[in-house]
Amino acid sequence: MLKIVMSIIPGTYLPEIFNIKAAAVIGLIIVVLAVAIAIGGSKSRGIRRKPE
Repeated sequence: MLKIVMSIIPGTYLPEIFNIKAAAVIGLIIVVLAVAIAIGGSKSRGIRRKPE
């Protein structure tokens, strides 16, 4: 996973620390989007119809 992100981000002129932070941020964004899509697709309708 990190290798894929590092290959997308040009790491030749970027500092390693920034590369690691950028990879972590992109990873978090991907996870958040995946969770949001999963919750929004399956549970949001039920929550909207039956709010607690």
